[in-house]
Amino acid sequence: MANGKLLTEQGSRARANAAVIPASAEESANEFRFEDIPVILRKKQGRAIWTARITIAPAPGAFSINNDGNRLERSTGESDLDRAKDKARQLYAALNYRVERGESLHPKAFSGLVTEYLRWLDERVRLGLVKTYFRSRVSTTLERYFAPYFGDRLIDTITSADLVRYHEWRESYASDYQGKAFIKYERQGKELIRPFTPVVPGPATLRKERQQFYHFMEFAASRGYIRAEGIPRFKRLSGSGSVRLAFTPDEIERLQKVSAARCRKHLHAIQRRAMVINHYRMLALYLTGLRPVEASRLRFRDLISGADKAGEISYLVRLRPEHLKRADVRKHIRTVTPQSGFRSVIDNLKKAYHHFDEHEVTEDDFVFHDKDRTPNRNTAKPFVELLDAAKFARGARYKSHYALGSFRHTFITDRLYERQDLGFVSRWTGTSIEMIDRHYSHVLSEMEHQEPRPPNTVVVLPHSLDYLLGKVDIDPTEDGPTVFSTAKAIEPASDLDRRRKEWGGDVSEFLRIMRDVYGDEFVTLPIDQKLGEIHDFVGERCFNSAEAHQFLTLVNEALDVETGIVL
Repeated sequence: MANGKLLTEQGSRARANAAVIPASAEESANEFRFEDIPVILRKKQGRAIWTARITIAPAPGAFSINNDGNRLERSTGESDLDRAKDKARQLYAALNYRVERGESLHPKAFSGLVTEYLRWLDERVRLGLVKTYFRSRVSTTLERYFAPYFGDRLIDTITSADLVRYHEWRESYASDYQGKAFIKYERQGKELIRPFTPVVPGPATLRKERQQFYHFMEFAASRGYIRAEGIPRFKRLSGSGSVRLAFTPDEIERLQKVSAARCRKHLHAIQRRAMVINHYRMLALYLTGLRPVEASRLRFRDLISGADKAGEISYLVRLRPEHLKRADVRKHIRTVTPQSGFRSVIDNLKKAYHHFDEHEVTEDDFVFHDKDRTPNRNTAKPFVELLDAAKFARGARYKSHYALGSFRHTFITDRLYERQDLGFVSRWTGTSIEMIDRHYSHVLSEMEHQEPRPPNTVVVLPHSLDYLLGKVDIDPTEDGPTVFSTAKAIEPASDLDRRRKEWGGDVSEFLRIMRDVYGDEFVTLPIDQKLGEIHDFVGERCFNSAEAHQFLTLVNEALDVETGIVL
């Protein structure tokens, strides 16, 4: 018997050259020891299946695997010895592979891990870290759909192919459901019960359930039952959420041209003021990706000095809780770095207030305000009138119509076509990757068949106050295609000279904080820890990994100049 010894009642008399190990007749007939690996195959009393008893050495520096001499038992599922030997070798190799990767050697069944996860959520609810309704929704999804489907399946054996089959099962769940269940709910202080009647899930429901599944799998990864990169993923839903309508570059140009023409031709001061202010509002939303409600609550004190994405001196937009529709959503609180041309828009807006209202703006003034300095409320109607004047057929695309929020959707769409990182876009715009996947899946699909747009490409036509008031008649777009300094393709952020000018103050402030926290030991920190500190420090600036490394390069240069030390 190759690579092992079968212990039989006849010993060497039955097989030449086979070693005899003293044992009872019953035991020896049901045991096989491998010579090259620490594995013993045994048949337990009254069973036909071979069980592998495997000894595993823990990883260097790790604790013992268990209190049984680091031995584990795994069923081979085979009654034939030769097939059991092959299976035992596979089990041994798989367990060693898990040890090398730092994974758990005691994978849990899906249903068992659901119970553990819900207990963990209960504790989080008790501590006030998780809302009760979230725990209730998660338990409903896992216990009603996922746990019955996967049952005792080991958590680390679930693949993306399994999720495809689960998706098909979930879609047919309503038509195949034969059980009887009831739902308890409370209304006006009374607890009521109604029968549970399943319905065919829509895309929004499926996405919520998938998010809850991913949260559950991330918990499994945090407990070592599965590797984070091994979490299976669902296929993208073919039926996406409502498509967010965005303007094309040609439509952006047409809107600006028509808006400017209307401002120049209108002589009534009150109407012209409204048109000019709305022209600048349109440009500000287009260049920042702000939500209209966020822009309406901005004050001039919230525009802080900085540099735009082209490295030009500009204003950064600092969004705080009072600006937000939902102040409890932390991801909405951010500092926005605008596209090129934003500073010119704000400077001309200030001139417009001086011209029409005959006063200088103060830091406490709203960026978009009426003559009495209250927030500008009449925003929707003027924009609809502009759409009509520009011959936009509302309802012609995606069964929807444009609104001021379409500039935000244009901003996100343009960044996606530029192949910007999804995490970067989500942080920049104060939203989630799931939302982008839900409402911009048509863009993500089109990207596979289109050439990427040049990064940070924007279209900003002449918008000086004198031009909008008709005091000058120069319009360089009449003789040919639009070519402006603010509409050029900007190279990706790799020019360190530009970064030195843009981040100089940030680098100095970062070094001061690091010296206060780490002292001289900051120089010796691992690079991953330094990059983590940089990400924490510049989190509001929405740095991607490349920008973080550039920031670290400038930190190195600053230390080299000051102390002659390089990180």
